[in-house]
Amino acid sequence: MLTTLTKLGEQLSEDHNEWADVIDIPKVDSKKENLIARLIFNLDEQRIDVEISGEYMEKSPYLHKCISIKGGNNKATYSCCMLDKIVQIEKTFFGKTDNKGKLPQQGEFKEYIETITPN
Repeated sequence: MLTTLTKLGEQLSEDHNEWADVIDIPKVDSKKENLIARLIFNLDEQRIDVEISGEYMEKSPYLHKCISIKGGNNKATYSCCMLDKIVQIEKTFFGKTDNKGKLPQQGEFKEYIETITPN
């Protein structure tokens, strides 16, 4: 039995990228031009720069580590997203504005780190 399970595992992991279980493969419209844009947080200049780094390819999510996130009520911890979900990047790094328009003190990524890190 154990030998059979081992053989099955070996067959399943053949040609299986080590990142395959955590990479989020976005749905792209092949009829449109799909570009990769990098957001560069320039802390010295206190600005965010956008750099177009090429056209989207099948291997782009692996090259740029497009990591999938937990859905539901979990904190936004996006490292990348499609343009129509750019608000997720905003929430990740800057937080979510409340109903009264008040800006948060920190982003959801920092909030998440604080919840999983002991004092």
